[in-house]
Amino acid sequence: DPGERSAIVCNNFRWPGGDVPYVIDRSLGNYANLLKQGIADYHRNNCLKFK
Repeated sequence: DPGERSAIVCNNFRWPGGDVPYVIDRSLGNYANLLKQGIADYHRNNCLKFK
C-alpha cells in the first residue's frame, strides 16, 4: 500500500535528530543548485532532513 511507511526501529541505525549530514562538491557547478532544489522538495514531503 503506498500510504504505508516502513522504518528502522533500532536507534543505532538512525541519524542524530533525523538530520543527514552532506556536502555538495564544488565540482558540480550549476548542478549544485538543482540538487539543493531537489533536497528542498524532498524536505517538504518527508520527515528525514539533509543538512
